[in-house]
Amino acid sequence: MVLVNAPNEELPDFNYVFNPVAIFDGLDALLGYFGPTRQVTVVRFADVISLKVLPINSEYLHRYTYPIKHFVFNEIVGSDETKEWEDVNARLWAIPFNDVTVEVMFMGPVTLDGVEAANQTLASMLRRRGPLRHYHVIRTWLTALGGPIAGETLAGKRQKRSLTAR
Repeated sequence: MVLVNAPNEELPDFNYVFNPVAIFDGLDALLGYFGPTRQVTVVRFADVISLKVLPINSEYLHRYTYPIKHFVFNEIVGSDETKEWEDVNARLWAIPFNDVTVEVMFMGPVTLDGVEAANQTLASMLRRRGPLRHYHVIRTWLTALGGPIAGETLAGKRQKRSLTAR
């Protein structure tokens, strides 16, 4: 039997009008969003199995596989997706925003990062994975969320510090 619950973790509410930004490096994922007062929140999922940004908006949420609630974090327990991952206690979450629904299946902890910590995480992801072709997308994302990416000033000018592996 499938159950849809609020996760045990306490996570800040999100402003459903603005869509999130999701970044996945094959190991960890970051989900960045604005809160109700436009404060930046970055949720880090560790040991991610899959991350999907689905084109299911708030009007068509009834078309999602499971009966999730609007504009809140939903944990789906007992889903078909997690059955083959039972031995590692995989968790499946669905987070519906106004225009998209983010679905993440993961095994590790969920933590909150501020923009500064997210910058460090992104720099670490880049070092781990090598140069990133879509660096400008990530830089734009963090700038839009209210902070510079590691190694840049608010004006977007490069500092001497490199983001690539040394």
